Amino acid sequence: MAKQIGVKSQFSDGVFVLPVDDESISPRDRVLVETDSGTEVADVVIGQVEESQLPFPGRLKRVLRRLSSRDEAWLATLEEREREALRYARRKARALELEMKVSKVRMEFDGDRGTFYFTAPHRVDFRELVRILARKFHIRVEMRQIGVRDEAALVGGLGPCGKTLCCAGHMEGFPPINVKMAREQGIEPNSNSSTGMCGRLKCCLRFEHDSAEEGKGGGCGGCGAKKAKAGARGDEPDGRIALRGPSRQPGYHINPE
Repeated sequence: MAKQIGVKSQFSDGVFVLPVDDESISPRDRVLVETDSGTEVADVVIGQVEESQLPFPGRLKRVLRRLSSRDEAWLATLEEREREALRYARRKARALELEMKVSKVRMEFDGDRGTFYFTAPHRVDFRELVRILARKFHIRVEMRQIGVRDEAALVGGLGPCGKTLCCAGHMEGFPPINVKMAREQGIEPNSNSSTGMCGRLKCCLRFEHDSAEEGKGGGCGGCGAKKAKAGARGDEPDGRIALRGPSRQPGYHINPE
């Protein structure tokens, strides 16, 4: 049986367990992985997964190879193309008077396809914009509408606590949050202290609410969320990582250490 490692892609939540032929690949390496739609780059976070699980068809399929210096140079070129495409798409959207905000551009590793993420208050007829972008960059263009919370997770940033936004860091989804959770913690729901970068209620309100209910004295999403989640599960250690992909079993976690 091939060696199994845990990898994390910037475009997917959680850590995927994938087979790899190169035994020398270790944590902190960057690798090229095969996906349903092509290839993309992922970071190795677990060097060896010992548990054997039933195959599960995930979006990430297998590790192709470790990134070479040539690949790294190509990635730098792609990142520059993404920045250029983002500026150009925003400028053309304004020129076409489209009520939308282009938030992020992702170029596939092969450079043949680009995904443009945007927010809008309603449906937008972006067909002309797609034609303009395809002609300009000679790629297949996909427009994907997202919500404001998804935008914050995609773009990233720092919260008022000074830490990376929870949604852009350790979170694997968006937990339900309501104004009752804020009021129980003595926070006014309509105040600046209750809203995050996305303008919605902060995700850490849920983490503190769960921790307080479990008698843990609260704990913010930046440093206490994983502890609160582990406590909710029962006997799992802090610092665990959710495993997904071709060797995934729902609810299975592994300590990265």
